[in-house]
Amino acid sequence: MKTYKIVAVLIGVAALIGVFTVTISAAPGPHRVIVGFHDGVNEPTKERLVERAGGVQIKELDGINAKVIYLPNKAAAAALGNRMEVSFVEEDAY
Repeated sequence: MKTYKIVAVLIGVAALIGVFTVTISAAPGPHRVIVGFHDGVNEPTKERLVERAGGVQIKELDGINAKVIYLPNKAAAAALGNRMEVSFVEEDAY
């Protein structure tokens, strides 16, 4: 009987750890990313895309046609990455 109690406790702890991990990774908050744009996308369009995604530009990366921006969360980064004007969205390791 003692073995069953130990197993039940271990399963409960594992479940709590799983829920806690999912909560942390899905937590909203500033998300710093590098957004690359396709050639031919003009500056006003880039600025509008960042603004519509809820982003704030931190700096310009002219050499690779990209910007470093803060976005409100990972969902905003994913949505921005789906735009046809955007070539990539990557987390900034700063």
